[in-house]
Amino acid sequence: MKIPSLKISSLFPKDLALKVLMFLVIPISVVVLFPSPYAFEYKYEVGSVWLYDDVVAPFSFPVYKDEKQYQDEVKSVYSKVYFIFDVDTQVYRNQVREFEDFITNLKSYLDLKKSYQVKINRGVSTSSLKQDSIEIERLKNLLLEKVNVYELEKIESLNKIGYFEIGKFKVLGQAYLSMIYQPAGVLSIPRANLNRNEIVLRKGKFEEIYKEGKFYDLSECWNLAKDFVRKNFSEFEEVDTAGFDLVAKIYYSFVRPNLIFNEKETNDLIEREKSKVLKTVGVVRENEKIISKHEIITPEIYLKLESLKKAQKERGIGTGKILKDLGRFILTGCVFAIFWIYLYMYRKRIYFDNKLIALITALFLFEILLAFLVGKIKVTSSDVNYLVLIPTFSMLMTIIFDSRVAFWATSVISFITGFVLGYSYDFAVSSFVAGTVAIYSVRSIANRMQIFKSFVFIFFAYVFVVLGFSFQKYESVNYLFVKLGFVTANSLLSPIFTYGLLIFFERIFGIMTEITLLELSDFNHPLLRELQARAPGTFHHSIAVATLAESAAKAIGANPILARVGAYYHDVGKILNPEFFIENQMESDKLHDSITPEQSVQIIISHVEEGQKLAKRYKLPSEIIKFIPMHHGTTLVAYFYGKALKRRELKDVEIEESNFRYKGPKPDSKETAIVMLADSVEAAVRSLDDKTPENIEKIVEAIFENRIEDGQLDESNLTFKDIEEIKKTFIQMLVNLYHPRVKYPAQEEILKEKSERTPEPKAKSKKRTRKVKNGGD
Repeated sequence: MKIPSLKISSLFPKDLALKVLMFLVIPISVVVLFPSPYAFEYKYEVGSVWLYDDVVAPFSFPVYKDEKQYQDEVKSVYSKVYFIFDVDTQVYRNQVREFEDFITNLKSYLDLKKSYQVKINRGVSTSSLKQDSIEIERLKNLLLEKVNVYELEKIESLNKIGYFEIGKFKVLGQAYLSMIYQPAGVLSIPRANLNRNEIVLRKGKFEEIYKEGKFYDLSECWNLAKDFVRKNFSEFEEVDTAGFDLVAKIYYSFVRPNLIFNEKETNDLIEREKSKVLKTVGVVRENEKIISKHEIITPEIYLKLESLKKAQKERGIGTGKILKDLGRFILTGCVFAIFWIYLYMYRKRIYFDNKLIALITALFLFEILLAFLVGKIKVTSSDVNYLVLIPTFSMLMTIIFDSRVAFWATSVISFITGFVLGYSYDFAVSSFVAGTVAIYSVRSIANRMQIFKSFVFIFFAYVFVVLGFSFQKYESVNYLFVKLGFVTANSLLSPIFTYGLLIFFERIFGIMTEITLLELSDFNHPLLRELQARAPGTFHHSIAVATLAESAAKAIGANPILARVGAYYHDVGKILNPEFFIENQMESDKLHDSITPEQSVQIIISHVEEGQKLAKRYKLPSEIIKFIPMHHGTTLVAYFYGKALKRRELKDVEIEESNFRYKGPKPDSKETAIVMLADSVEAAVRSLDDKTPENIEKIVEAIFENRIEDGQLDESNLTFKDIEEIKKTFIQMLVNLYHPRVKYPAQEEILKEKSERTPEPKAKSKKRTRKVKNGGD
């Protein structure tokens, strides 16, 4: 199964909507990829030299402090603000009361359990014991709110051996609570959250500042409890040190914060104090000079530059930004439109071919994207802009199209990249000059390697422009060498990128460049080698046709290389049946005498279709393939048509003239028309017996007249002036080629002897003369 191939030309319909879309791609890309045209996008730092033009304030704006300085001042304010706490005067009294209730319950519990045990030992009635048991359980449950079962048992054991005196436990507990709640109390937040060691206590309408040592957080209260117990219950060391932690835990369990952090009031106070910290350190007035070119950037100037950038961004919000983007879109569109107008006025073939317009758009996008990427390089010098490879763009446009198209495209891309990269006049001019020199370096290119010779031209073009600007600005030698370093990189990279991208675009867009034509003109091409081996007469005929076509194309301003290469391949279809064509036949060959004129003409005409198949198999460009059918157009194979007419007179058979005509199409360009005429003229003149200038001129005039009357040149865009120039060129070249030469005596004797031995048959002479009159094949 044969898979149909998709031609890229089918992806580019010739409609206006697609053309408009491709036009809009460039200004839209500029708007999207680059900042607003009046945004402050220079690269600079404190201590560096200002390399750009003088900066004057376009409007008045405040000078903002350095962000780090501002944040440090804010932190300083934060550290000076007192945290506000509201005092809950009920907490201390409630906690003391809870502690006393606990002590009362604990004493009752211990006493009741002791009494319960005595009653058991005495054998008191069960009903009495039951009441005591209920009361003990009730008290136990109350106590378990502060201690667990194990701790309660520990208290009982210590109490039994006389080491847990309730009275002392109560007095010291009250002392502990008094110690932490007087004179301030316990914080509701950890001390680590405080910004300083003083706080403000608010009691109603009154506020008082308390310093560290007069208030505690919960973790400090726990540590105080442990220290307090160890100091006052030293007897536990004799029995069980675990008693320390038990008593400390009980005391601590009655601690509750009484100093409640007022977060809202505190934050409000902080914000009020922050608002007093100024973000600005002054004002720059409208039209005030901020910095001059080559001035050192001081911290003060740096702040002004940063403030200008911020002010411009703030002014670009909303409608302002939209207007700026719209302005940038219009500016880019106007510049780009100049190039499109040129194409419409002088390169209609390109303008009306959306495939070629898409290729041009892709080349512009490549440069714009490259400018975007270079602009993202984080350096303070604008010299990195020289890495935008404008010469690559110029050389590609020249090789793919022509030098004039490339010149206009280079002018436009230099303007566009110049203003998107910070309105750099230096860069725009140097890019234009280097790009133009690059155009002329590949204007008449002989092979792909010539691209790399452009390095020298590009390098010196950049050097002279850079030196010109540097000398005017009194730039330092070190700075000049930095520039030249980037210029050298550009000069080296431009040919490399050109070579790589040229192959890429040739493959993707299916285009044919002059380099492609030069490669196809090499006689070592496999198809030409095969033509030379199998049909040598056709091969030499093709070379002769190519010589005529190239000279004629030069004379009328057509593409001489295209005409020459098209002529090389126009008859490759004769490879399959070379012996049926006169230029490949020996004197004794009479293949056509053994078949009918209808069969002969089919063999002759089939070389067109076979040639197209061979050309596609060898992957020749479509611009070359079209020479194969167009060099015959829809002309009549007159010789065999004449034989068929004679046969009709003898056998009364019906003859259709259309069966003896080539299928076409007719030539649709000057180059294909030139090859058609050169092919007919060369074959006719070659067949003449007497190649005098008069006979040559007559046969050329006759062939030209025949092709015009037959309408074969109607679609070729040739003017009458062009036709006259082509005719004149053909006659001059053929006369020079076949002018009489001096015969040396030895040559005359040999020719005379040969003539006497092998006289030319009359029938053969008549046949060849008839072919000449009909133009041959």
